[in-house]
Amino acid sequence: MASCRVVLALLLCVTFAMAEDHDSFMRAYDSGEYVGLRILEIRKVQRESSPSGHEHNVRVLLANHTSIPNLAEWSLTTFTNSSVSYMSTIPSLDPRQTEMEFEADLTNVTGVFVEGLDRNNGRVAMAYTPIDTHVMNSRLAWVGGPYDPSLSSLRVWPGSLAEVWVGAKVCRSDDAPCYFMEGSIPRNISRCQDTPTPRDGSSVKQCDEVITHFQEIEEEPRLKISDNNLTVSISLRSIPAKIEAVVYNPQDPRQVFSPKEYHCLVEVSTLRAGPEVVCHQSLQATEDVKEAMVLVVAIDHEGYVNESRLTLYIADSHPKNDNTDLIVGSVVGGICLIAVIVAIIVFFVKDKKNKGKGKSKSMKAESGEVRTGAGTKYEAAPTSEPPPAPEEEERVEA
Repeated sequence: MASCRVVLALLLCVTFAMAEDHDSFMRAYDSGEYVGLRILEIRKVQRESSPSGHEHNVRVLLANHTSIPNLAEWSLTTFTNSSVSYMSTIPSLDPRQTEMEFEADLTNVTGVFVEGLDRNNGRVAMAYTPIDTHVMNSRLAWVGGPYDPSLSSLRVWPGSLAEVWVGAKVCRSDDAPCYFMEGSIPRNISRCQDTPTPRDGSSVKQCDEVITHFQEIEEEPRLKISDNNLTVSISLRSIPAKIEAVVYNPQDPRQVFSPKEYHCLVEVSTLRAGPEVVCHQSLQATEDVKEAMVLVVAIDHEGYVNESRLTLYIADSHPKNDNTDLIVGSVVGGICLIAVIVAIIVFFVKDKKNKGKGKSKSMKAESGEVRTGAGTKYEAAPTSEPPPAPEEEERVEA
């Protein structure tokens, strides 16, 4: 019981210290003792070491300011409510520097402080902005292939945003997820919003620029389309939270056969070398479709695309009815069975005939041969009488 009270007291002390840290930051910012800086933009940008986008950097743009004396480093501190959630420091390049990038995390962040520090880690300049978390939770990913300026495919999930513009096209939250297939898409797609700062009435532009890089599913999926139903069997690196499939006309990517939400219902999930997943999706108007493009997308629990693959489905090489082979095999097997039976019957018939001939020859050998008249032969039989002798022989005897 005493140990529990000690732990609880420590937790309260830590919470109070974090709250004091936040409060001390705010008091220092309001004091006017340091060079005042104003944040114009704060952006969530791609980190090279994290192509998935799970980790990112934070880029800050300051308004022009006077030269800051003794400036040696820049520090960024993020807060979640009243708690310090992240701190990052980089060297200063210029006493009038206005743009800098930190390894940091804006997930669920509610406020950001930027400080200029001297060589002794003393504060010499300061800026602050609140953060609107709704701007920072969209999910974009290149799917089906790596980015190509002339031909790319993009998945968009707006998150808490009402809409996301992709060039001249828009993805609205009511239509999400959105797939922009095989088109010319800009490489940089910023999701930005102006957030007011309550202290001075100005606003800060907050943007999310992270787009998950393409990661290909290693093995080609096994596809079947039959009676307006798609079946996908596929091996993945890890078990996804969900799978989406986009089936469309190769000649016209705007003609999509998949349902609006693109969900592929997972039926089986087993672990071999990697997760083996089978999923099903109901399609529309595919009765006469001879070929189709099928995009399979695996998504994790945080909404990031783990991997994807684009495959051409050709009906001739993927029969709609898997029973065809079974039927053909049964017919061939039946014919073979009949041929074997006929061969057996013929064999026994011939064998019987041969045995009959052998018996007849044996009977002839036992009965012998009798000459009558001028060389006429007679084969004696137990039920027959010999024919009468010719008249000429009778006269001679007389």
